Parts: sequence; structure tokens; C-alpha cells
Amino acid sequence: MEEEKNYQKINYEENLEELKFDQVMTLEEDPALSAGVVRRTAESRMGKLSKDINSLASQVYRRMDTLEFQMNTLGDRVRKVEERLSALEWSTDALGNKVTEGFNKMTEGFNKMTEDSTEWKTK
Repeated sequence: MEEEKNYQKINYEENLEELKFDQVMTLEEDPALSAGVVRRTAESRMGKLSKDINSLASQVYRRMDTLEFQMNTLGDRVRKVEERLSALEWSTDALGNKVTEGFNKMTEGFNKMTEDSTEWKTK
């Protein structure tokens, strides 16, 4: 089995070398054929490059779409955080007002208690 694989590999390499040699000999013998081969090779490579460029462009557009979606998602999350911060700020202000109101009532109560105490002592 291993010998057969080695034979196939050697046979393939020999055939490839023969093709390369034949192609070079043909190109040297006939310049018009040489130009045609060069043109076909260039067209083939241009076609492959065009496919590669289109594939890369497609990948770039997909990634841009993904990034746009992620940015929109992130924007939505930022808006929600801003709303929560605004609500928290409002709640903090309301709590601060309640604390101030409670402190004022406590101060009034303390002042009244002090006044009552002073009146009781003077009676």
C-alpha cells in the first residue's frame, strides 16, 4: 500500500516535470503561442484575484453588518443605563428631599421641646 502511494507520487511528479518541460519548449519554439499562454495565464490569475477580492469584500461587508448590529445593541444598552441613572438621580433627589424634610421636622420638634422645657422651668 505504501509502495503504491510512493509510486503514484513519483509518477505524478515525473508527469508534472514533463508538462513543465514541454510547455517551456513550446513557448521557446513559438512566440505567438507564448503570448497566448501568457495571456490565458494572466486571465486565469485575474479571474482568481477577482474571486478572491469579491470574497474578501463579502467578508468585510458581513463583518461591518455584525459591527453595526453590535453598535446598535450597545447603543440600546447605553440608553437603558442612562434611563436608569436618570431614575436613580430622581430617586436620590426625592430621598434627599424626604431626609431634609425629616431633619427639618426633627429640628422643629427639638426646638418646641426646648421651648416647652424653658416654659416649664419658668412657671
